[in-house]
Amino acid sequence: MIRKRKITAEPLRKSKARVLSIPEYARLSMPFSILIIAIALIGYVALTSFTVYNTAARSSSEEKIKEVSLRVSEHESKLSLLESKITAKLAASKGFSEPSRVKYINAAPLSAASAQGISEI
Repeated sequence: MIRKRKITAEPLRKSKARVLSIPEYARLSMPFSILIIAIALIGYVALTSFTVYNTAARSSSEEKIKEVSLRVSEHESKLSLLESKITAKLAASKGFSEPSRVKYINAAPLSAASAQGISEI
């Protein structure tokens, strides 16, 4: 069953909202616009300075990595010279013995080595 609503001719209520003219709207919205622009500029400056700082830190880190790589290669060359002088008999006389479990790390770049982990034989 469908109920029918009575249609009455009541006067419309006056709305309490008022329509702003363009100059009033511009005057009221200007502080919000300035605030949004200021926040955007502060964010832009902060992100730009963060990028510059990280770029400088990366170049500094690359220089340190080069120095460490150079020292490692020097130590490896010294090690190869020393290993040629070490014999099993000399090592045994110094108290060294064969390990029960041998662990090794692949001679790969650091990121690859950390991804593979330490292997056991």
